[in-house]
Amino acid sequence: MIELLSDQRVFDGQYFIIFDAQDKQTGIDHYEVLESEPGAESAGESGRSDLIRRFIKGKTPQWKVAQSPYLLEDQKLQSEVHVKAVDKAGNERTVKYFPEESKRAAASGGFPAFGNMLSLSIAIIIILFLVLAAVLVRAGIKFKQKKDAKQ
Repeated sequence: MIELLSDQRVFDGQYFIIFDAQDKQTGIDHYEVLESEPGAESAGESGRSDLIRRFIKGKTPQWKVAQSPYLLEDQKLQSEVHVKAVDKAGNERTVKYFPEESKRAAASGGFPAFGNMLSLSIAIIIILFLVLAAVLVRAGIKFKQKKDAKQ
């Protein structure tokens, strides 16, 4: 079970997860956490965004030994979070979590339809272009009507 939380008393209000697992036979030895691009075929494989992140920041997603609560690196909540429980016999169980749209939208600035500022900027440019085109077409029609009225 993975739960996403934000509390001013924990990590100064930043997003974190809490998790827990039980192993009645040998007990849990440790947990590991991986934050990766959503849709990567398996935890640890690099997707397109992860390759860009590695190229720009020199950073590849890696499994990290962790404890609950765990402060998320991706505070915009665009990553898929994998939590692996490893028991004392070496057996592993992995659970993945991807924050719901409303939480991702709140973390990225409150634009649910626009996950990032690049998408928002492109949408605004397209809208401005369409408005400009409509104004020019209308001005052209009025000019043609005045020209036809003079003849």
